[in-house]
Amino acid sequence: MQVSLGWLSVPDADWAIQREALIEGVAQQCDIQNLVAPVRFPHSRLSLTHCRSLLAVAGTHDASYGVGLDVEAERPLKLPRMFKFYATAAEQDWWRRQPDSQQAGLHL
Repeated sequence: MQVSLGWLSVPDADWAIQREALIEGVAQQCDIQNLVAPVRFPHSRLSLTHCRSLLAVAGTHDASYGVGLDVEAERPLKLPRMFKFYATAAEQDWWRRQPDSQQAGLHL
């Protein structure tokens, strides 16, 4: 399966305009015909993701395949707050005793 990928670092003010241009560019690379702006997601051959000022689009060249794409900004996790909802009492106790709580939390 062949996939095309496009990405941009976009200031907030230009996001909507750049989004459509990037989608159109990837769609052309993948020979996806008859797109009508604005493109609706989920789409059978295109995937869109964004975080902060990064915008990325992936598309498949073969109509029999779909594609998924996700990007996340690197940031510290708010583990203590998250753990009270998702971790058992034993897991929370174990985590609090670890020398590197951030790294330990990622292992859970």
